[in-house]
Amino acid sequence: GEAAQLPAKSGFRVAGFMDHFDYEAWRPILFSTHPKTASQGSGSSEKHTSGVTDADLTFNSATIFGQTLHQVKLQAQRQPTAWSVDVESQELAGKVTLPDDWKNTLEMDLARLYITPSESATKSEANVDATKDKKELDPRELPPLQISSKDTHYGKAVLGKMQLVTIQHPDGMSVDSVQLDSETANIKLQGSWVQESDGKQHSEMSGTLDIHDLGNLLSGFGYVEAVKNGEGSSAVDLKWSGALIDPAVSRLEGSVKFNLKDGRLLDVEPGAGRLFGLLSVQALPRRLTLDFSDLFGKGLTFDSMQGHFDFKDGNAVTDDFELDGPTAKVELRGRVGLAARDYDQQLKVTPHVTSSLPLAGAVVGGVGVGAAVLLVERLLKPKIDRAAGINYHVTGSWDAPVMTRVE
Repeated sequence: GEAAQLPAKSGFRVAGFMDHFDYEAWRPILFSTHPKTASQGSGSSEKHTSGVTDADLTFNSATIFGQTLHQVKLQAQRQPTAWSVDVESQELAGKVTLPDDWKNTLEMDLARLYITPSESATKSEANVDATKDKKELDPRELPPLQISSKDTHYGKAVLGKMQLVTIQHPDGMSVDSVQLDSETANIKLQGSWVQESDGKQHSEMSGTLDIHDLGNLLSGFGYVEAVKNGEGSSAVDLKWSGALIDPAVSRLEGSVKFNLKDGRLLDVEPGAGRLFGLLSVQALPRRLTLDFSDLFGKGLTFDSMQGHFDFKDGNAVTDDFELDGPTAKVELRGRVGLAARDYDQQLKVTPHVTSSLPLAGAVVGGVGVGAAVLLVERLLKPKIDRAAGINYHVTGSWDAPVMTRVE
């Protein structure tokens, strides 16, 4: 019912609504030069004239680079060598520069980026192969990336501000740097993501974590709330078979070191969270109330928690895990089965039974007696505490761990 308004410049303007948009299916049409990727040969661009110059589109959902976006509004303008795109969706919002030649950098300046982990990353480890037949994103088909995001999530984990830079190479990509800054942690990493000629993918990542709130960080990555508070540092050096955004723990190789303080292990049910099996000490508060009901309340407070885990062949092994708190010192040695979801660990709990002796002496006999008791406590404390220690052998599954007292 109105006069038609022709575009100001020659070409096609695409406007309208689609229920679902698949970027890979539309890429040959939307690019005036269809990009050839490293996996297709030279990485140069192949001329493919389409004439599309503008797009104003709305989708219920859209799939791009293996991620699905919802309630998408997209406005795009053709530039000489790239598309300039403004996108608004539930998971991604901001400006994107999408180059014709994928030797050039794909740039994103985003207000938010919410990454959905792959299905195998969110399934329990027992079912990790349930999605193995699903086609994986090929890192050789990605351009170099330069992404900044003011609000970044990975699943339920709130990662804050992100800066990511990757470099393209024939086998995939190098992660030159990724920096994440949030209220829970400051994370600096680098790594790689490659695809071999046989189709198998391999990823690796190393770097440091400056942790402000361990409990919030772990719960964001799928743990039941097993730890309250906790701060410190961690160093990671890990590799795994599979995509970079799919670090399934049963496939991890490498090590994680940590040095933490001022937190509390909460009294929760065994097996109550994915990856929870790394800390069989989560069963301690409940068990220790049986052995030391006068010393332990709900949960187990720690002043320090340090050590490392080596990951190999579906297991995590430690020989130096130590947790020290006001009421006890806990030492852990042995294996956690990440693929089998089981335990084989030696655990020693040494209550600090002498910690209240000087105060008790002062109350009962005065300051002089308290001083004398303090002197005796300092001399005898190592032997008293060692004699009060209890050893356990931890076996069984994550869902039903068995803590057998060893005399």
